[in-house]
Amino acid sequence: MSSTAADEHLDELLEPQTETSNKALSRAFVLDSNSEWVVVATGVTVTELSEDGHVLTASLHDEVDTNTILFSTSFHKDQDIVRQQATVVTWTSADGSDVALSFENEEGLDHFWYRESLWD
Repeated sequence: MSSTAADEHLDELLEPQTETSNKALSRAFVLDSNSEWVVVATGVTVTELSEDGHVLTASLHDEVDTNTILFSTSFHKDQDIVRQQATVVTWTSADGSDVALSFENEEGLDHFWYRESLWD
């Protein structure tokens, strides 16, 4: 699958989840070696900005046991994070993997995007 086809396929895969509670849920995807988006985790999104303001960590926690981290990634200030849609962000991780977060609603992504904007 070409990168353009993968981008078009991403639109289909990353439709927002149905809101089932007041928690900000999201799904994490990774683009595999066949250029297909694979779900790696679904959970409650928690973001944390480092004290020096240079690193933002996004973690997906289990909905029931919020101490259980299902997926975690960190973004550095100089890293490109692209807002794809009202509820989707994508980036290339430090190891070269293409990653996406699909939030259940715009408010969840807006909160993430606000935290990311604190770098400016």
